[in-house]
Amino acid sequence: MNDETTVAGEPEKVSEDALQQPQGTSDSEQTVSEETEKTQQEKETKKKNFLTRGFLPSEKYMGYAFTIYTLLAPYFIWGVIALLYYSGVKEKYNWIKWGAIPAGVLAALDLVQVVRVFIKCRGKKKVGEPVNRFVFALIFSFNSMLMPDMIMGSPPVKANILYTLLGLALCMTLYLIGLVIFSNPKIWFGIINGFFAFYGFMQFYIYLFRGAPIQFSDIFNIESAKEASDLYQFTFAIMPIYAIVNIAVMIFIFIKIKVSPAKAKTRIAAAVSAAVCCLALVFVGRFAYDLGLKNRYIIMNFSGSENKLTYSNVGYNLMFYFDGMYNHVYKPDGYSDEKAIEILSQYETKKADKDKKPIIIGIMNESFADFKHIGDLKTDKDYMPCYNALKKESIYGYVTVSAYGGYSCNSEYEFLSGNTMGFMPAGSAAFTQFIDGEQDSLVSYLNEQNYHTMAVTPCRPGLWNLENVYKYLQFDQTEYKCHEHIVPVKEINNNISDETVFQCIKYAVDNNIHKNDSLFIWTTTMQNHGDYTPDNRKTTPHNIEIQGIDNDEASIYLDSIYLSDKAFGELVDYFRDYDREVIIVMYGDHFPHIMSFTEKLYGQDVSTLSTGDYARLHQTPFIIWSNKGLESKEIKDISLNYLSNEVMKAAGLPLAPYQQELEKVRQTLPIISMFGYMNSDEKWFETNDDDKKTTDIRNEYNIMQYYRMFGNTKKDE
Repeated sequence: MNDETTVAGEPEKVSEDALQQPQGTSDSEQTVSEETEKTQQEKETKKKNFLTRGFLPSEKYMGYAFTIYTLLAPYFIWGVIALLYYSGVKEKYNWIKWGAIPAGVLAALDLVQVVRVFIKCRGKKKVGEPVNRFVFALIFSFNSMLMPDMIMGSPPVKANILYTLLGLALCMTLYLIGLVIFSNPKIWFGIINGFFAFYGFMQFYIYLFRGAPIQFSDIFNIESAKEASDLYQFTFAIMPIYAIVNIAVMIFIFIKIKVSPAKAKTRIAAAVSAAVCCLALVFVGRFAYDLGLKNRYIIMNFSGSENKLTYSNVGYNLMFYFDGMYNHVYKPDGYSDEKAIEILSQYETKKADKDKKPIIIGIMNESFADFKHIGDLKTDKDYMPCYNALKKESIYGYVTVSAYGGYSCNSEYEFLSGNTMGFMPAGSAAFTQFIDGEQDSLVSYLNEQNYHTMAVTPCRPGLWNLENVYKYLQFDQTEYKCHEHIVPVKEINNNISDETVFQCIKYAVDNNIHKNDSLFIWTTTMQNHGDYTPDNRKTTPHNIEIQGIDNDEASIYLDSIYLSDKAFGELVDYFRDYDREVIIVMYGDHFPHIMSFTEKLYGQDVSTLSTGDYARLHQTPFIIWSNKGLESKEIKDISLNYLSNEVMKAAGLPLAPYQQELEKVRQTLPIISMFGYMNSDEKWFETNDDDKKTTDIRNEYNIMQYYRMFGNTKKDE
């Protein structure tokens, strides 16, 4: 009998599936039901995985996730630090500390993701599959673009979307070059990213020291920076530490991530992309730069706060590029050498009277400024008693200078040349950029008048290229580090004291071997140079009590000014009964960078001031004194390029043709400086503003200055 034959009388066996199938349900209906249930289970599983996975992608994209999450983590953490730091620095920004809460949440979530990716890939040398070369370059371009801004506390959102795109294109160009040249671009990427980290680090400390960001022109000032580096004291700060953290994170990523291999077509694509980025930077960059000037995103006023605001508006990397590309000296409208010569030919050169050639001593006093000029400063006693007492027998006032917080060489240049920084790029340094050959100056003119001209300075010859500049300005004799001949050398504010430098002047005058010639001695001081730290207090006796404002930096500074004023008074007394006429001119080169104290006196941010109010921060005391007596006169409106004219007139010396032209210019344009100018109606204008009343005379002045600087040697920019 066949096994499949059913035994009669036995009940038929029913299959398990048949038992589970509901009565009246067909096979097709059963299949649909199973598929629906399976789909529902898959959805629930995906939902569950999505929530538990927390944005963790598949193995293919794991490398991208790891790179992005790891780079973002320190940004979020430093964002929290920055918000808390800046809310504590300025009271009116106290409210931004609440932004640290969402930033902290994002930081925590991101760190969790980094750890989870790392755990998921534990045991593997590399995280996920190789990352696309272009995407890797793009990620690090974003990182390099944002890093300096993060260190400087600048928001990632810029004044215009063009600045963000161009900033990215700038960084992307550098990374794309690595994709073209190298099979494995990690070392190149490390160099580029390290450069931007170092740039951000230096931006922070340079701004801390001098109150202005690094600009392209500073490339020419590296030697000067080395010379002056011992005048500053390095202090620990949280924000620049991000540069070190970012480099550490980058190395960690490079170890764990593999980049896709290089192919011929990917290299060609990288080269084409780099070319497109370069074209965008050149052509769209020019439009974006002009747009910034027009809409005041770019405010080239050479004040620390305004330059910092400009860099923040545009981006620290891109603004540095703009500064190098577009911030140049250009020929004035209608310029020709013949035109300049024609203007000069209107004036005649006269010889000085042999009996009327006094000894002239010129002193540029480091950071000699009067904070009472910008606000209601109250102190227990006068911190400039000698200067104020000498007013009754001198020509005096406040002279407008281009510099603030640094760039002393520009103040030196304006006085000695009669040229103005108002026609030069914002942030430029005249001594290191524009003087590489002989130029006519006050010095060369006094040489023609049979003066022996001598520069005596405590500075090193490498500072601001002084060794060459003094030669090009045509000093007969120079003496650097003059204090080395004085025993003992006295220090105040951790710098060579004014008293010591003035001893050098006395010695030079008393031992002048060129008795047949009169003498012009030029000197610069160092005593009041920043910064003003607790360590500086050790060499700065406390004399001045500030009332109503607690500021340690300002306290040290005013105590130094008090002693500087005292030393100047002693110098004047030394020559008061000298057997020959002695003319002494002294002026401050710029205000010190003590911004918290400055804004307290102004009662507002410096960046919000009108040009006229802001000008007071660029106006320092000056005085012209003679031992033969001068009629007391206050000059209210004068810029530094005109001050040497006043010295010549006080000394009874004839003006050079260029100085005579300056007298004409001065009638319509009494003040001109790098940050702006004032017309004879006492109306202030920013540098790029056009005042119809002064348009022609400014252009005429510009033609004359360009000729003196570049025309004779045909140095076209």
